[in-house]
Amino acid sequence: MIPKFRFKIILGIITMAEEVLELRKKYIASLDGNKDYEMIIREVPEWDVEAMRNYVHGPLTDFMIAMMKLKSGVAMSRPQMHKWLRDEFLPGTPKIVGGKTIPHPVSSESIGRKGYNFWIRNIDHWCQDTWQSQIPTDQEIISEHEVE
Repeated sequence: MIPKFRFKIILGIITMAEEVLELRKKYIASLDGNKDYEMIIREVPEWDVEAMRNYVHGPLTDFMIAMMKLKSGVAMSRPQMHKWLRDEFLPGTPKIVGGKTIPHPVSSESIGRKGYNFWIRNIDHWCQDTWQSQIPTDQEIISEHEVE
C-alpha cells in the first residue's frame, strides 16, 4: 500500500491536519530502515481520479461488454474491454517495431480531465452512432467495484 498524505503550503510552511500528521508518523515508523525510499510531491488533481477509474472500470465497461455481446456477438472480459476502449478511442501515435506499425495508445491514467472528457464523449458518440444507445452516466458509479 502506498499512502497519500495531503498537505498545503501556506507562506512557505507545510501544514497538515493533525490526524494526517499522526498517520504519516506511524507510516514512516513502520518502514524498513535498511531500504532507500523516494518521496514524490505533486499537485492534487482538481478532479476525482478514483471516481473516473470507478466509472470507466465499472458501469462503462460493464455496459460496453453487455452491448458488444448483445449487438455484435463478441464476448470480452473487463481487461479486454478496457484495452479495446483505450486502443479504439485513445489511439496515440503508432510505433514501428521490427518494420511493423503497431498501435501505441495513450495511457488512460495520463490524459487529465480534458482528455478524459474527450475520451468519454468519443465513446458515447460511437455508441450512439453504432447502437443508438447512450453510455451510462458517471452518476451510476459502482463504488464497491474493485478496479482490476
